[in-house]
Amino acid sequence: TITTTVGISGGTLTNGIVDLEIYDTATWQKVGQQFFEGQSLSPGQSPAPTYTWTWTSPNRSGHYAVMVGIFASGWGTNPYWDSSAASFNVQ
Repeated sequence: TITTTVGISGGTLTNGIVDLEIYDTATWQKVGQQFFEGQSLSPGQSPAPTYTWTWTSPNRSGHYAVMVGIFASGWGTNPYWDSSAASFNVQ
């Protein structure tokens, strides 16, 4: 299970998309994606929204990176992308 808290420091997101993606760092191949539509975020929002995703890992060990993106509704503009939100190992 992957759980992440997403907060923003400026601007607002209304009815947008929070996108979580997992990449195998050996190949930079995307091995998982989960997105949440209809999201609204504002600076200093308390509590910050938490997103939970039960991800089935591939049947191989390795190092994985979690990336988080925020998009306007309909996958429009992408005002925020964090390519190093988190990382973990599968053994």
